Amino acid sequence: MPAFNIRTICQTTIFKIALIIIAVALISGLNLWRNHKYSGTLVHTTKVEEKVLGEKVYASGRIELQEKQEAVAQESRILKQLYVKTGERVKAGQLLAVLDCPAEERSLADALAALASEELRYKELVNPSAEDLAIGQAEFEEAKITCDNKRKTWERKEALCAAGAISAQEMETAR
Repeated sequence: MPAFNIRTICQTTIFKIALIIIAVALISGLNLWRNHKYSGTLVHTTKVEEKVLGEKVYASGRIELQEKQEAVAQESRILKQLYVKTGERVKAGQLLAVLDCPAEERSLADALAALASEELRYKELVNPSAEDLAIGQAEFEEAKITCDNKRKTWERKEALCAAGAISAQEMETAR
């Protein structure tokens, strides 16, 4: 019988695979042994049922305020007038107080003045005065006469060019 040499056994692939399998098994077993006391979260289940509650629920009891509600302005202003008293019931949209806002009032007045100025300017453009209409009419007539004069000059030069009395360069200048 041949003698087994330890070196040849260690070099064989079967021996190497066996060592890897043993190492994996030891590591897995050690992890399972350490975590064997793990207890998951207990979950209770129940069957879902559909029930009709009805349109109204009648109950007796008392409603109490859990926390006090305060009305606070976003910016510090002087209070001009207060329309409600402490503890008084209010409705949605009810005016509670009026604050003094001089900067905003000035800004509003400036905006209203600018609006009035623009409205006046618009009315002047849409409904011009008799004087503005006369000026516009005179400017139109002047432009019409100038146009007629230039057209006549052009027609004359065109006739002269056709007759050979003026050069093509003079004709180009007339254009």
